Amino acid sequence: MKFLKIAVLTSFLLLVMFCYGERLLAQQIKRVAPVSKSVFVFQSIHPGGSGKDVVVEVRGHPGKDEIGQRIDGLEIVLLSVQKSRRSVLSKTHLKDVLFRFDASLYRHRKSGDYLLAIEANGGQHDHTQVYYIDPINFHVRPLFEEIGTIYGDVDHLPEGRIIEHCPEQYIDPEEKPRGFIRGNSYNSIYLQRTWTYQSRRHRFVESNYRREE
Repeated sequence: MKFLKIAVLTSFLLLVMFCYGERLLAQQIKRVAPVSKSVFVFQSIHPGGSGKDVVVEVRGHPGKDEIGQRIDGLEIVLLSVQKSRRSVLSKTHLKDVLFRFDASLYRHRKSGDYLLAIEANGGQHDHTQVYYIDPINFHVRPLFEEIGTIYGDVDHLPEGRIIEHCPEQYIDPEEKPRGFIRGNSYNSIYLQRTWTYQSRRHRFVESNYRREE
């Protein structure tokens, strides 16, 4: 009887993992070897738990200026893959002029949502924008206003958190920690805040700024 109970429990756990595995697991989706330095391709995913194999690509359009190479805009492409056939599900064009960018794809632990993070630099500071991949129409939607967070750390994105490290000169005085005094230092002082993902509304909410330790 004891072994029967263990067998039944094991079968139940396997069934749960099979049905909800994508929600139970939080992970970074691995990249496939890029075609070039300006193209990132990720392993296939299944948004919304569908059986559709979807491949996410982020492409940079190369350009030139007087000081060297630049990127004249990005393109996010979602492709449906069936055996040897590939069809485009959606294309999103980003018109930013950049010097470099990086892309990473994550699955959110609690909801199973897929979040695409693009870290880019247009000449001064790194900015991070996160895109929600809609499992119904397979379009991407930015979750931050304008260009996103400054120096956003996306390592904890599977748990739904981004740590922003922002130079204090870009922060409204009313948003700075109480009693904050810059002093006479000429070095940049960074303040930190945490953005937390709310999966029901597909948005991030921020904490208050605090001094970095």
